Amino acid sequence: MKKFLILAATTVIFASCTKEYVCECNDSVSSEKSEMTYWTNQKSHARRLCDDWATRQRSVFPDKDKLTCTIK
Repeated sequence: MKKFLILAATTVIFASCTKEYVCECNDSVSSEKSEMTYWTNQKSHARRLCDDWATRQRSVFPDKDKLTCTIK
């Protein structure tokens, strides 16, 4: 029962602190735009996720080397 209460309290605290961060990516070559939404409680964590996603896009699609992503 004690573990359940701790888990419930942790979940409520985390859920109340989360924010929506949007990773907006623009490709200057093709003028293509894309967005990825992250729910997290730290902007630095959202920034890391956004950077990781941009890196994967660049490595999978060679024509995306001019892709730039920012957190909004």
